[in-house]
Amino acid sequence: MASGHDAYKKYLKFFSARLVQALIQSRLGEEIESKCLTVAEGQDWFNMRIDELGEISAYLKSNIQNYPPFGTLTLEFLLYTPSGQCLPLESWVLSATKTPEKEDGCPLNELYHQMSTLLRSAVVSSRMTPMHRLYVKKQNLESFIIMYRVFENDDSSDMGKDKKSRKIGELVSQYGNITLELHYRTSMHFEEPEIAPE
Repeated sequence: MASGHDAYKKYLKFFSARLVQALIQSRLGEEIESKCLTVAEGQDWFNMRIDELGEISAYLKSNIQNYPPFGTLTLEFLLYTPSGQCLPLESWVLSATKTPEKEDGCPLNELYHQMSTLLRSAVVSSRMTPMHRLYVKKQNLESFIIMYRVFENDDSSDMGKDKKSRKIGELVSQYGNITLELHYRTSMHFEEPEIAPE
């Protein structure tokens, strides 16, 4: 029988993968129907069906060493123009800790449902940011595209002087804590030429 820490690690692995998939897919500019289920089937985690894109899964496997991400995992979105200018628009920061089992904090079954709620909150939040309203459905190769990168620290790009930060959620469990934060740009002009990250 798996220990509570093993289950926590498994939950975190699937949660972070589903989170990254859902956020990137929300930036593709296509209509996506994410069906919620009362009873999970097969590979459905957190009572939400998200079709995984192979390109994103391969990117995660090749770029993220510590998976599941104990520590910090950052997903950053950047606007990239044909002239090579790059404007950071958003960064989503997932922080996860692993602690010795403790009495306080929610048990695993409750944590699972809280992670499900946090995933839904992230999906809704991703469609309410200035980037989504202004750029997602207007991107094309002639004017600009939205790019993403994922890395294992919180050293994200500068979002400008009027950036906003929001804590989407914080979960405290018997095995560790999970926090999801969003930082986004509100001033949508190039302050100085920036070179796109590699």
